[in-house]
Amino acid sequence: MIAYIVAAYLWWMILLLNRNNESFLTHTTVAYKDHILQNKEISFEDFKKTPVYLLINKEYKNQEWMILGEGSVFLFLILILSWRVIRSFKNEINLNRAQKNFLLSVTHELKSPLASVKLSLQTLESRQNIDKDKKSKLLGNALYDVERLQGMVDNLLLSARFESDSFHIDTHLINLSALIGSISDRVHYSTGINHKIALFIESDIYVNGDETALTSVIENLIDNAIKYSSSCTALIISLKQTDSSAILTITDEGIGISNAEKSKIFEKFYRIGNEETRKTKGSGLGLYIVNQFVSLHKGRIKVLDNMPRGTSFEITFPKTNRL
Repeated sequence: MIAYIVAAYLWWMILLLNRNNESFLTHTTVAYKDHILQNKEISFEDFKKTPVYLLINKEYKNQEWMILGEGSVFLFLILILSWRVIRSFKNEINLNRAQKNFLLSVTHELKSPLASVKLSLQTLESRQNIDKDKKSKLLGNALYDVERLQGMVDNLLLSARFESDSFHIDTHLINLSALIGSISDRVHYSTGINHKIALFIESDIYVNGDETALTSVIENLIDNAIKYSSSCTALIISLKQTDSSAILTITDEGIGISNAEKSKIFEKFYRIGNEETRKTKGSGLGLYIVNQFVSLHKGRIKVLDNMPRGTSFEITFPKTNRL
């Protein structure tokens, strides 16, 4: 449709220019004949030097420039509006796709823990003489699934607060080295031998930050690394410092991220691949929240390739010297 409009407009401009040229030739011919009648024989080259011809030619040129000028302005406006329409259309398609993926992922993420909690409670209700260890395991599973649901709800509320600009962090001096060590210990305990976690942490690196927010950043990145990596692969967490910055890097040996998707992974609800065939858990909010928290701490995050395979997230925070 847009191509048709542009083509029709260009054809209209060509017709106007041709009509203007025909009008110029007609006026010139008539003026030339009148000039011959009044001045007897005169060559056309000499006629072109007369005030009459110069006036006709000036009007023709003015008309031509007016057509080209106004036509170019309108063509430019048509192209700009067309570009905006196309961009809006693409954004709408991407938004609809993101909403579809979000609904599919959230439906799955809600359905699984709810079914698990329901099964655990039904088992406890139906079996009166269940042994203590079995009962403790069922309750533990139910609590774990409830915490998963709580985490999803918290992320949804958090993303809504980001959108409304109502979220503010409470910063104070934090030993980032100790915080990362504590989190990695918890992760290692929960994952057991499924992944090899290697730490390269320089001691006593301090930043001004919100401990809850920074914990969320680190846990989300570690969770992502584990989620998209095979069992028994290495997960490397490093923290180093420069004169003005603290640089946190979390590297995995997973499936990696294509160049086409690297610019999209921090968008709200975006997840790699197709939600209908994806098997990994998640709602598409983790990296969005990470990016928001990093920005609130005046930091920068970027994603790099890990050779020969995998992904490396690098975060740079402004460093604070301990008094």
